[in-house]
Amino acid sequence: MSKEYCVLNNVNLRLYNTMRLKAFADYLLLPYNDMGVKSIFKDYNDVIVIGNGSNIIFSESEYSSPFLCTKLLDELEFDGNSIIAGSGVRLSDLAWFALEKHISGFEFLEDIPGSVGGALSMNAGTYNDNIQNIVRSVIVYDRDSDSIIELDSSMLLPHWGKRDSYFLHHNCIIISCKFNASLSDDYLSILDKMLEIKKNRYKKQPRDYPSAGSVFKRPYLNGEPFYIWKIIDECGLRGYSIGGAQISTKHPGFIINTGNATGKDVLDLIEYIKSIVLSKYGILLEEEWRIY
Repeated sequence: MSKEYCVLNNVNLRLYNTMRLKAFADYLLLPYNDMGVKSIFKDYNDVIVIGNGSNIIFSESEYSSPFLCTKLLDELEFDGNSIIAGSGVRLSDLAWFALEKHISGFEFLEDIPGSVGGALSMNAGTYNDNIQNIVRSVIVYDRDSDSIIELDSSMLLPHWGKRDSYFLHHNCIIISCKFNASLSDDYLSILDKMLEIKKNRYKKQPRDYPSAGSVFKRPYLNGEPFYIWKIIDECGLRGYSIGGAQISTKHPGFIINTGNATGKDVLDLIEYIKSIVLSKYGILLEEEWRIY
């Protein structure tokens, strides 16, 4: 076993994706540090990178390609100026850590599923806040130059977009991030905001079954934005299911696993939704999820 990363064989990936789809990987690789990431890409080909497993769907039941999971890249500290978080840190842990340090600006992350690396890649956020707004710099393993480099916010700024970032268009793996830290004297206001955000999301989003977050990007037609849940609802698809995959009755913008959904069930349901919406509205929906 390498001192820089751990190797697990014949792994059921069900616990490594929030949709809880069963799939088996010949190898699951868990780096301990930046050099572990670098070593993995020297030792293996066709590596698939996953973090907390949200926002992804496994389309196959078995994979020969190795998976790199960032769960052990879980550094989390405050140096007096910045919060430093490894790419495997869960967003809810980051938000609570910021609260305990009396740092504001992280409240919106508390109830977003996923890890720091995935959130940076997808510029995760809400209608009002995105993670780009609190980034100071990001350390990545650049595969093209085979080096560990730090990208400051000015380099990343031109590439941020709606669920888009520098990292989706460059051959690199996120190691860690430095976040801007705005100290606040009002601990209770930060806490109240976090709890209010969490309460509102629990009211609207399905939490009683596994899901992988919002399925589709928000569409536009002739410059006009549309709410995904409303479109799907008006198509009469609320609660529609294929196999174990179901459009949530609580929020039609989500697909849930009612127990034994397969990747095929989920993908078939996605294609069905897209075909119905296209025929009714002339809108071609685009998945927010990454499909492997």
